[in-house]
Amino acid sequence: MKYTLFKIKLILLLFTVLITVSPGYLLAQNPIVIDHTCTDLFRIPAAWIDQAKTDLHIAYQHTSHGSQLITGMNTLRDFPPFSSRYDWDDSGTRPGALDLDDYGIPGCADLSQGDTIDGNGVTPWVTATRNLLDNPDNNHINVIIWSWCSINGHNIDRYLYHMELLISEYSEGGTNSRAADYPVKFVFMTGHAEGQGEGGFIFSANQQIRQHCIDNNRILFDFADIESYDPDGIYYYDRPMWDDLDYTITSGRDGNWGIEWCAANTGSELEQLTTGANVSGYSGCGSCAHSGSAANGETLNCVLKGRAVWWMMARLAGWNPNSGLSVDFKTDGIWVYNSGTWSRIYRGIDPEKLCAFASQLAIDFGTATGLYVYDQDVLSRIYKGVPIEKLTDFNNNLAVDFGTAYGIYNYDYGLDTWERIYRYSSQRDEVVSVGSRLVADFKTSGIYAYEGGTWTRFYKGIDVEKVVPFGDMLAVDFGTAYGLYLYDFNTDTWTRIYKGVPIEKIVEFDGKLAVDFGAAQGLFAYEYDTDTWTRIYRGVAVEKMTGFADKLAVDFGTAYGIYEYDFTSNTWIRIYNYPVDRDEMVSVTIP
Repeated sequence: MKYTLFKIKLILLLFTVLITVSPGYLLAQNPIVIDHTCTDLFRIPAAWIDQAKTDLHIAYQHTSHGSQLITGMNTLRDFPPFSSRYDWDDSGTRPGALDLDDYGIPGCADLSQGDTIDGNGVTPWVTATRNLLDNPDNNHINVIIWSWCSINGHNIDRYLYHMELLISEYSEGGTNSRAADYPVKFVFMTGHAEGQGEGGFIFSANQQIRQHCIDNNRILFDFADIESYDPDGIYYYDRPMWDDLDYTITSGRDGNWGIEWCAANTGSELEQLTTGANVSGYSGCGSCAHSGSAANGETLNCVLKGRAVWWMMARLAGWNPNSGLSVDFKTDGIWVYNSGTWSRIYRGIDPEKLCAFASQLAIDFGTATGLYVYDQDVLSRIYKGVPIEKLTDFNNNLAVDFGTAYGIYNYDYGLDTWERIYRYSSQRDEVVSVGSRLVADFKTSGIYAYEGGTWTRFYKGIDVEKVVPFGDMLAVDFGTAYGLYLYDFNTDTWTRIYKGVPIEKIVEFDGKLAVDFGAAQGLFAYEYDTDTWTRIYRGVAVEKMTGFADKLAVDFGTAYGIYEYDFTSNTWIRIYNYPVDRDEMVSVTIP
């Protein structure tokens, strides 16, 4: 049974909660901008990919330029190492695939060809959208995406006005009758480059769309921004550049950043996705409209946009990569750090464990008080009884290990239900979540993965020292004698990435592993795509560390404080420096 905060106060008289978390952190109230920073698939938790497949039903209308998104999605779907991770289905009938109806809004070709006023007093693409959504057979559709062909010279005010008109009718709280039960999300889009540079109409039109989406908390797929930056973050739009990634070096279209980047990064995942080089059973990206023939370096344009689509789908399903940092300062309370601000969300008895799951924080106060969930400024008790040994997120639910005598349970917060998923008395060390799987280290009995109601052993041998989630893989430390390995669930393969001095701590951050080899050796970042190690710090001992958002949080103890590390800029910023004792530190997204 759940208890409200009011009831908890009456019953226990233990809690005094300082509510300082702003409603502005709510996902629905913030813009979702999908740009060139949203193409790293490794940063997307696999559980949110699965959630998108379950929750989203998309209708997408476009002509040739808009097909770049589909070509990119096909590339990810067909890439053998990804197995079925990025499967999508035009018909919406294939189990386990994202339901995306390509060319799914009949009646208008695209935004460019629909920029007129029809007999209904609106643009033809508005009429086509209304006809689609007003048909009860389409009540399942909850995402609408329209693409431009050429945005050049079109009426941007008209576009924005009519997008807002559809939102006012069909989104949550809209005036159309279906909005109450079947609300729809609408995706704005910018237009592709045409060699004008930053001084032309297209750039100003795209800027107007971007600003509108930021000001009004809308969803934007920034088509132009994605093609304006190569994967290393180098900007080309001002050179100028064109829709096939051509740009000017000295004169005309004498450079192409897609071809150049692939040539300079042979063997990388992105290059293999694009060209198919050295990938058995795969021939590269297909022909990318306006961006080259199949497997040509220009088609990197489509690959990046396909990756950005999946980032957007995960966001629409509820994923928030801009998470905060939650720290237990013992009797001084639990605080959340987000965007430079610390906010205390609880103060009272000293918690024993913290665990973030979905957009909630689980707090174990021990057997005398119980297990609580902090959700949108309210503490609710979900369990009181035997001691809890381990907590971990599992498919946006909470996995709770009550020890060998009671087993492991899966708690569904939305339904307030408990399900025992493991009940035998086998001893176990760590229990962690890897994508859609729950992984348990049962010591010498082996490492097992729980998925789809079944436990499967994928390793048995020497007792491991650490198991750490790493994207959709598992990092396993077998100690100094054997080294650090990565296990790929999709290919059932083990790869040793390090053997040497002992490892003290391992966490994932920003698609990398942070590995602490102790004060004498230092703290290193490991990048899987390039198989490179970079020392990012050597000095005083690291007490705790965790990834949050795209940063690494490192606690150097009460004498030195907590620091935020940005790998891209290689900068350290101290975010907390008072000598207050603290226990756990976890990444959490709290609305």
